[in-house]
Amino acid sequence: MPFKEFGLHHIKAKSVMENNDSCILWGYHLHANTDFDKDKQPLYKLFKRSDSGSFAVIDKVKGRNLNFEIIFWSKRYYWQIVEELKRMGFTHKIKRNKSNCLEFNKKGTTVAVDITIWPEIYLVKFYSVEPS
Repeated sequence: MPFKEFGLHHIKAKSVMENNDSCILWGYHLHANTDFDKDKQPLYKLFKRSDSGSFAVIDKVKGRNLNFEIIFWSKRYYWQIVEELKRMGFTHKIKRNKSNCLEFNKKGTTVAVDITIWPEIYLVKFYSVEPS
């Protein structure tokens, strides 16, 4: 369980997910959004923060491919994510087109980080990029 080592707790939410959905939900300082409507809202709306340190992970299990989302409510997590990637040896690849999707490279690996920011929530999607 990769996210358990970071202090996150497994969230059992099969009642709000599709039967064939292989996602695993993780959370830290969260509680359920009692107004969540699985038929009208994306899965990340299932979570409500308890405090500014709250965050959640939607791990989209896809074999060996990296594919997960982090949901948080404090901008400081955004900067921590970028700094942690740099500490792990990734470098940021500057792209000419203005985009909220950043690419980080490390020998043999490219990770795309797609950032969506709303006034009340941040959604960061991580996924592997095939070498070009």
